[in-house]
Amino acid sequence: MVMGVSVMTRLIGDSAGTRGDPKGALVWTAVIAGVFALAGAVTLDVLDGQGLSTLQWVPFCFTFMGVGVVILRRATVPTIGWLFLLVGVDVAASLFFGSYAEFGVTRDVPGAAWSAVCFTLTIWLSLTVFLVLQLFPDGLPMSPRWGGVARATVAVTVIGMISSGLSAQEDFTSNFPSLKHPAQVLDESLAHSLFMGAQYATLLLFVLSAISVALRYRRSRGVERQQMKWLAAAGAVASFGFVVTALWSEWVEPVVAFTVLMPLVPIACGAAILRYHLYDIDRIVSRTTSYAVVTALLVGAYGVAVTGAPRLLPVSNALTVAAATLFAAGAFRPVLRHVQSVIDRRFDRERYDADREVDGFAARLRDEVDTEQVVDDLSRAVSQTLAPASMGLWVWERDV
Repeated sequence: MVMGVSVMTRLIGDSAGTRGDPKGALVWTAVIAGVFALAGAVTLDVLDGQGLSTLQWVPFCFTFMGVGVVILRRATVPTIGWLFLLVGVDVAASLFFGSYAEFGVTRDVPGAAWSAVCFTLTIWLSLTVFLVLQLFPDGLPMSPRWGGVARATVAVTVIGMISSGLSAQEDFTSNFPSLKHPAQVLDESLAHSLFMGAQYATLLLFVLSAISVALRYRRSRGVERQQMKWLAAAGAVASFGFVVTALWSEWVEPVVAFTVLMPLVPIACGAAILRYHLYDIDRIVSRTTSYAVVTALLVGAYGVAVTGAPRLLPVSNALTVAAATLFAAGAFRPVLRHVQSVIDRRFDRERYDADREVDGFAARLRDEVDTEQVVDDLSRAVSQTLAPASMGLWVWERDV
């Protein structure tokens, strides 16, 4: 954590530019508050006998805060940078408020109930992550109509914070049943209606945010399309991990999977906004998909062989397991090559066609002796693979 603080400090120092820069000072304040909140939550959990479970949230908080700082420093999309920074600091604050409230349940410490209220407020504030999905990559809504969705996200967040902050709702009573809400101002029925309305609206906003990502990807072209691919790829990996852990929660805790996989989203978004290896996403998606498909195929074949062969053939279970293991190991590379070829043809057609054209040109070049034919082949290969706006070729002929 100390190393992370020092790295982030250097980034913020660079983002501040000069002394007295209000943006740099605000970033400084936000990140320092987030780091101290995270450290305070870990300390309180240890003192309360909860262990180091809060440490699993460190990657989540640091990636969101770090990517936010880097975007604010280097990119021209400050809205996205501020949103990432806000999400990271908010989650760190939520951990601290929750830990302090839990610590105060069995101890006579001041402000435990108020800390529990702040915990509920930060939970609602985390809905700003929907704005990241709606406004990525340029910080602007896709259209005026989708701008209304962004405003609705802010409104739902405010309504949820009001209902939880001024009345004892489920997010308070279920997490802190032994604490009494210190600010029950709103009428109970009104507050409950606002709370439940905000809960249902949150589900709708989640769906709309996912739809906005899909629509923006479909409508995007050029650089923006590549940027959307980074977000879609990270979201797909994280979603797949969430589903797997939800189905087999006895193997991996869903919370652990969330804290491990969710940081992929800010990392991917940061890479896309900064255009760092932007066009490598096609190759990454292609390779990831290929390995996932091959692994699923071989695991399925392995399971069928291990469970089915002993019932059909008079062989021992140990021999079946050994044979299935050897088959899976031996078939991995050939199956991977075939699957990779199919996926490249289907989902990475431009790169596949370019590679095929370059390979064809290299094969023809080995047997070609006519200079004019070589020049024609080279021009055609460059045109079909790189598609330049204009092209010139200079050929040096040595005097003999």
